[in-house]
Amino acid sequence: MKHLKDVTELVRKRIRAHSYTTAGQDWSISFDAFDKSHDGYVEFSEFRVGVRKIINIPPLVVPDKDLMMIFRHILKDEEQQDWMSATNFHDFMEGGIGNADEVKENFAADWVYVDEDAAKQRLLKRFKHKVLQASYKNTAGVDLASIFHMIDKDSNGSISHEELSDGVRKMLKVPESDIDKTDIDTIFEHLDRDKSGALSIAEFIQFLHQ
Repeated sequence: MKHLKDVTELVRKRIRAHSYTTAGQDWSISFDAFDKSHDGYVEFSEFRVGVRKIINIPPLVVPDKDLMMIFRHILKDEEQQDWMSATNFHDFMEGGIGNADEVKENFAADWVYVDEDAAKQRLLKRFKHKVLQASYKNTAGVDLASIFHMIDKDSNGSISHEELSDGVRKMLKVPESDIDKTDIDTIFEHLDRDKSGALSIAEFIQFLHQ
């Protein structure tokens, strides 16, 4: 277990990489990218989208509830809980969190830092286990082609993102608390080797044989 500071540093590191120019770091590049409404302020919804889409940190690594805690710590004014100014953002990137580099007692619990690659591998392993369980037949062993065709609802020879999502819930009976929508995005992207937007039976079975 690691402290909030470690997770905060992960976010800061990714923003630094995004803000890099040949002339050095320019924090306004990332701030403006986060500020989708172009009003000079970043609300939590914008911060969340920025973290997910711009600096590519998935919920598997830093959940939304943790992002909210980081967001609140970036704000200078303790009473201000709605938006982040460019000054707040600049101070955060320079190393400060809120009024000081301290964490309030009610936010000071240890956080679990999850290595992104390791977390992805655990997710894929969990998904593979669920598929193999569903594919097992007492008399015939594992029938991977059969489970593929069951997920392929329209029988067109490929599995769409929607079919995979539906299959995870209805066929594999995996609740969202175990594999959520973002996890399914990660799984689909990993299996879709040729980036065609659909999973072929070859891609599906190749993954299960790895």
